Amino acid sequence: MTTETERLNAITAWWGLPFAGNSGAIDHNLRLWQGFAVKLQKICADAYDAEVNAVSDRTGRLGQSFQALMQCRNPNDLLSAQAQMVAVIHEGASLRAKRWSELSERLHDCCASIAQDAANDLNAQVSEKEQQATKPGRRQAN
Repeated sequence: MTTETERLNAITAWWGLPFAGNSGAIDHNLRLWQGFAVKLQKICADAYDAEVNAVSDRTGRLGQSFQALMQCRNPNDLLSAQAQMVAVIHEGASLRAKRWSELSERLHDCCASIAQDAANDLNAQVSEKEQQATKPGRRQAN
């Protein structure tokens, strides 16, 4: 990884980017993005696991309700079994909407965090450049 970082530093220096002389900046940015990718992967994996478990549970409950429907002998039992099937379907839809809402919120928080970190890094770079520009013994640009 060190060789690739050095190559990336050389490219950014050739492009004249302000952070090119600081090899730690590229390493820091790579670590930030790697952490961001790991967080996103965990969030999506958690959401996927929750959905798979819910679908498995819902499928089992629908299967039981369908068996109860096939064993009905009078109209009241038939209506009860149908109502149970509809309740399972609606409960599943409600839980899915809740999981999507939670997933959206977690993704938003993760993206907002990386954006805030990037803004803080840029502010630190700008203030560092301003401090370097106003050091005694150097002329300030007018």
